[in-house]
Amino acid sequence: DALPICNTLPLEHHYRNVKAGPRIETHPEVFTLGLTDNGARRAAKLGIGFVFGNFISDKYQESAIEIYQREFVPNAFMQRSYTIFCSFIIVVKDDREKEMQRRILDHWLLNVSKGRDTVIPSIEQVNKMHYSDQDKRIIEQNRGRYFIGKIY
Repeated sequence: DALPICNTLPLEHHYRNVKAGPRIETHPEVFTLGLTDNGARRAAKLGIGFVFGNFISDKYQESAIEIYQREFVPNAFMQRSYTIFCSFIIVVKDDREKEMQRRILDHWLLNVSKGRDTVIPSIEQVNKMHYSDQDKRIIEQNRGRYFIGKIY
C-alpha cells in the first residue's frame, strides 16, 4: 500500500500543485544526532536511529549508546536499535604526518572548545603556540574525539 498523499495547502496557494519526488512506497529511516544521555533516551523512546556525535563531544559516549540500545522501543518503521558513531578520522602515510596532523587537530579542537576562530591552522602556526596547563588538559581530553592512523 502506498503512503497517503496529503496536500494541506489552500486550493489557491501558488505551490499547491508541486509534487515531491520520487514517490516511494516505504518510509525513510529517521535518525537523530545526539551527544547526551537525554538525547539517547529521546531517540530510544521515539524508536528512531541514534547518531552519536563523538566529534562534537565524547563526554557521554558510553552511557548514551548503552541507554539508547537498552531503552529502544521498536515501532512500525524501525524494528531494532540502530546506532551510528561519528568521529574525526584522519588517515596518514607515515608517523611524521601522523604527528603533524595530530598537533593541528589538537590546536583546532582547542580553539573550537574555547569558542575561538575555527580556521584550521598550518603546522607553522601551531609550532609557534605555547599552551597553558589548562589548554594541555583540554587538548588531552579532546583526543578522545578523533582517530589518526596509517593504512597498511
